[in-house]
Amino acid sequence: MVESGKLYQTGKSFKGKIASDTGTFLIKDISLKSQFALLETEGFYRNEVTGEVSKSQITLNALVDLSEREKANINLLTHLEYERVIELVGSGETISSAKKKAESDVFKAFGIEVDNASAEDLDIFAKGDDNAALLAISILMQGNLSEGNLSNRLAGFASDIEKDGSWDDENEKTDIADWASTADLAAIRANIRSWELGEDVPAFEKFFKRFWWNNFKLGECNGETDGSTKKNGNELSKTFGKDYLCSAEDWQLVSASEGSGSNDNGDVGDNASFEYGTLTDSRDTKVYKTVKIGDQVWMAENLNYKAYGSVCYGEDDANCSKYGRLYTWGGAMDSSKTNCGYGDKDDGCGDLAALVKAKKNVQGICPAGSHLPSYDEMQTMLTLVGGGNATAEGSATAGTALKAKSGWNSGNGTDTYGFSALPAGRWEEGFGGSFENAGEMTGFWSTNFDNYYGHVLHVTSGAKAEYWQAPKQLGYSVRCIVD
Repeated sequence: MVESGKLYQTGKSFKGKIASDTGTFLIKDISLKSQFALLETEGFYRNEVTGEVSKSQITLNALVDLSEREKANINLLTHLEYERVIELVGSGETISSAKKKAESDVFKAFGIEVDNASAEDLDIFAKGDDNAALLAISILMQGNLSEGNLSNRLAGFASDIEKDGSWDDENEKTDIADWASTADLAAIRANIRSWELGEDVPAFEKFFKRFWWNNFKLGECNGETDGSTKKNGNELSKTFGKDYLCSAEDWQLVSASEGSGSNDNGDVGDNASFEYGTLTDSRDTKVYKTVKIGDQVWMAENLNYKAYGSVCYGEDDANCSKYGRLYTWGGAMDSSKTNCGYGDKDDGCGDLAALVKAKKNVQGICPAGSHLPSYDEMQTMLTLVGGGNATAEGSATAGTALKAKSGWNSGNGTDTYGFSALPAGRWEEGFGGSFENAGEMTGFWSTNFDNYYGHVLHVTSGAKAEYWQAPKQLGYSVRCIVD
């Protein structure tokens, strides 16, 4: 109860039992002296990062005005705001005003601004930005901590913001950001979705990413900054001073090693390591991430140079930022210069056919210092990643290894070698200008061709990597190899 601006406990307590997997519980037939109640719950919880139920229990609190509600969700926000609310009420704020201010303080501590509802109404299994923000905070605070260390982190945060509403522990913030910068968000989303406790998982990723982006002083990664590189400006971070490349709407560490194997001598496998580099296109100053696979250096993202015979999927510029452009075979071979169209070797393609037959590099539409891959170069890469021969039967091993860890509607890959193939779909220029299969498949043109067909490496949602002949009018992605 509240007296003279102070909160006092009435001495009455009631016990209830959680009645569902979502944490709902009811207490019936009770009489309260005050409209305000301190709710405290103790129990096991589902860990979004591991997907498992916790091994020990934690305690969460909430201060709730029951005058206009029959139920309340106890969650991380109600717990983190609790000490701050008590402090504000002691300073003369009403409970309603104190709770609204404390909730805003918690969100701002994570760089989040949302038109949030009351904390007790938020639900990580429901749609909406406020629910997504709560889920992002829950995952960030959880990180890779044990239950005991998580409880300590929550207590430290609550104590830090209690007096002035400001989170001043820069070391803790940076520890969280360092972990967040390497977290597998697709796996986390899959964990939560597998629990089947709500309609869908709210879009927490944007709030999650912005926390560590801001902590590293990188700013936004979007269409305007795509291809740009910035250094981690946080001196406390483990990757301070390292370059981050904005690609596929996320900042990615450049020259980062992962795993414990080696891909420099052809001895590659599931634990292979890889190093990122960069390739700058002097035509438009875009910077592309590259990765070394064996002795080859491939672009680790799709070409996005606006040129003849290219288009954004769905004619949407946002898809060019996400997937790069789609090119007809003639566009990929830069037929505006070679006069090699959709026909056979006698239709202006004789010179190119001679180069391909002689196994000479064809720059095509690639940036200076790189070239389109030949069939043989694609075969070499597929062999290294476990694909065997690039036959029509394809290889699930190679497909899984080449695919990005997220972005596919089904069957995300392991991205074992840093190739990060995304499901860009294709464009059917000569078949009504339609677009199809974004989210399900991708293809990469090679220099080889046969009459009216070009040769393309397909990677599908079924995880296969397979080599096909495709009509030259189709639009596929382009990955270049550094000379």
